Amino acid sequence: MQPKTWAGRASLALVFFCCATAASASSLKVSPVRVVLGREQATTTVDLRNDGDAAVVVQTRLVSWAQDQGQDVYAPTQEVLASPPIFTIAPRATQTIRLGMRREPDASRELAYRIFLDEVPGPEKPGSTGVRMLLRIGLPIFIVPKETPPPAFTWRAEGIAGGPVAVTLDNAAGRRHVQVIDIKLGPPGSDAVWAEESQSAYVLPGQTRTWTLEARLPEESRGGRVRLRATTDAGDVDTELPLSGR
Repeated sequence: MQPKTWAGRASLALVFFCCATAASASSLKVSPVRVVLGREQATTTVDLRNDGDAAVVVQTRLVSWAQDQGQDVYAPTQEVLASPPIFTIAPRATQTIRLGMRREPDASRELAYRIFLDEVPGPEKPGSTGVRMLLRIGLPIFIVPKETPPPAFTWRAEGIAGGPVAVTLDNAAGRRHVQVIDIKLGPPGSDAVWAEESQSAYVLPGQTRTWTLEARLPEESRGGRVRLRATTDAGDVDTELPLSGR
C-alpha cells in the first residue's frame, strides 16, 4: 500500500456552505485545518487569509460537537473561546484567531467542538446583478484527555456477491476520535480494488459509522474474506475481514 499523508486529505474535510451559485466569491484560506488543545497547550492560533480583492467581514461561532446515529449534533458552548469574535480582513491580508480552553480536559475521554468561520454579507455593489456566495468554514477542535488513550476501534464488512458492501467502523469502546480519509476493499493478498470510498469522515468516541460502497462484489467473494485498506489519522489500516451476509 502506498503511504499517504492524511493531513493533506484532511484539508478537503473543511465545511463550505454557499447561499447560491454566484458570479463572485471570497477567497479565504485557513491554517491549520484542525485544532488540538489540552493540558500541555491550553491556547493556540488559527490563521485566516483573504486572497481576494475586497475586504471580508468574518464572524466566529463555537459549538460543542457530538454525534447521534452517524449525524453531527451541535450546541452552543462557552467551554472554548475565540478572539476576536468578529473581524474584517483586508485584501491579501491574514487575520490571526486565538483559541483557548475554558474548562479542564476530561480525565480519560476526548472532547470535541467546532469553530465556524462565517462570512458576513456586506453591502451590494452598485450595478451588481449576480448572487454573491458566502463562505462558512468549519474546523474541528479536540481537547485531548489528561491520559492519552490508545485507539480502540474495529472494522467489519457485510455484503453478498453481486451487491454492495457495508463497511462499519465501530468506535463504541474508543475514547478518542478517528478520522477516516479513504477506504478500499479487495481480494485478500491482492492490490486489486473491488470497491472504494474517498469521502473523509470523523467517528467520535462511543460512535459507529457505516459506509455503503456501491460497487458490486464479484462472485468469488461469496462467504469469503476481503482485504480492507484505509487511511486514518490514527494510522494506515491494512487487514483482512470476514465478509458476512446481510
